[in-house]
Amino acid sequence: MNCKYYFEKHGENYVIPLIFSSQISKILFDDAFSISYLLRVIYTKLGLMKKKLSQSISSPVVILCNGEFPRHPTPLHILKHAGTLICTDGATDYALRAGLNPNVVIGDLDSLDTELERIQGKIIQNDDQNSTDLEKAIVWCVENKVHMVIVLGATGNREDHTLANFQIITQYSPSIHITLVTDHFTIEYVEGTREFESQPGQKISILPFRETTNITTVGLKFELKNETLEFGSRGISNESLSKLFSVTVKKGGVFVFLLHTS
Repeated sequence: MNCKYYFEKHGENYVIPLIFSSQISKILFDDAFSISYLLRVIYTKLGLMKKKLSQSISSPVVILCNGEFPRHPTPLHILKHAGTLICTDGATDYALRAGLNPNVVIGDLDSLDTELERIQGKIIQNDDQNSTDLEKAIVWCVENKVHMVIVLGATGNREDHTLANFQIITQYSPSIHITLVTDHFTIEYVEGTREFESQPGQKISILPFRETTNITTVGLKFELKNETLEFGSRGISNESLSKLFSVTVKKGGVFVFLLHTS
């Protein structure tokens, strides 16, 4: 049977899944044209699927990790008002119990208790054991041209994952703006200059992941003026003086922690 005829008779929704199944033997490629025709159909279909997925990504994009589920009003508000909710593996169980439907579920699915049939969103199984599920989710965001993402549930439960999550943020910060929100802090990684909205008296901590030089702050009680911030605890518990403050890092990067005010 000619492939073009088979496609026109049965439609793309039947033929395309068919080629990935054991029923492939039912299609007889009687000439080179048939093969090239089917390949064009496949590429066109996949392109439309990718375009459709890209168009369906709404802001804010929120990644829910399988750490400690949020309890504070700030991360809970972000979670409930996500434009696109991406759950990493077992975080899907938490989301569904909270009455939320993930738009995307990504990971190796080894900690997911929910039956896949119950998940309404897109499921992306990635069994790569050299990256965590958060990294897989961030890579997916970068590949789909997401420029900003808020990460929840990335701390607690396992300290090794918590530390790795901070490392992942530093690794991908050149490609995507990542904000980490916990039950206590909003956390940003800064390379270059960043201005922050704050409240007078709000607790601010600035911590380097490695020795960082030429740091300048404006609007904090204990200012840094083109100074070196060594790896350690010196930057803990500073204080904002107004509704805005800024951090400039000329070499290296720092994590800026803003304590929730309520």
